[in-house]
Amino acid sequence: MDDDAPLGPADFDRFARHYDDEHASYTDDLPMWEGFAYRAGDRPILELACGTGRIIEPVARLGIRITGLDVSGAMLHVARAKVARADLSDRVDLVEGDMRAFSLGREFGFAFIALNSLMHLETRADQRRAFGSVHRHLAPGGRFVVDVFNPDDGLPDPATEGHLRLHCLKRRPDGSQLLHFQSMAVDRGAQVVSVTNYYDDTAPDGTVRRHMAPFRLRYVTVGELELMLDREGYMVEDLYGSYDLEPFQDGSPRVIAVARKR
Repeated sequence: MDDDAPLGPADFDRFARHYDDEHASYTDDLPMWEGFAYRAGDRPILELACGTGRIIEPVARLGIRITGLDVSGAMLHVARAKVARADLSDRVDLVEGDMRAFSLGREFGFAFIALNSLMHLETRADQRRAFGSVHRHLAPGGRFVVDVFNPDDGLPDPATEGHLRLHCLKRRPDGSQLLHFQSMAVDRGAQVVSVTNYYDDTAPDGTVRRHMAPFRLRYVTVGELELMLDREGYMVEDLYGSYDLEPFQDGSPRVIAVARKR
């Protein structure tokens, strides 16, 4: 990705129709995000790469004002429908924008990037630009939390790279189903995981439609994440290794950095 090229919304739009089939029931991280949101007090909070609102909706249900930013109009369309159905529009603001360079004209007490979304930025320069954009929107002393997988624990075994594996099977009430297969390849020199997704959408009558949706992730080590945050004006207060907020250690599945604006 060219450092000055905008993120490609169409690359993310293609995931919108299937995202909730796979992730709507994923709640492992929700208690953690709700806890961080409570710590922000009565100040509004900001989620970057909010997608279809998996976290936005439950946080807003707690009475918290939250803004979600995402580059994909299709993802935000799904999120807006959820927010409207839940009658939460007075607490939620959804904005289409590039997390590397956005200007919302207001400050937040807390901001976060959940579930590996930082890694959709494919260069270190882009990841730092996102951190800088968040920094400009945080109130003095505001906190910023980044959640990514720990590459020492989460990268695929080289022997399995290129293999097709079943990632998700979702059976719907109308008799249709979704099969999602993935194949991964890792460039460990560039710290990039190339993921090819194959979606087989089977209608109730057995008709199958397949579409392919590739993406790339630039993973970060814990030391690199700390250094980038420091250089963009943050002080890292805590490092956790799980959604239960266990201290980060060798073999932890997650890297969850809690940083305060200096």
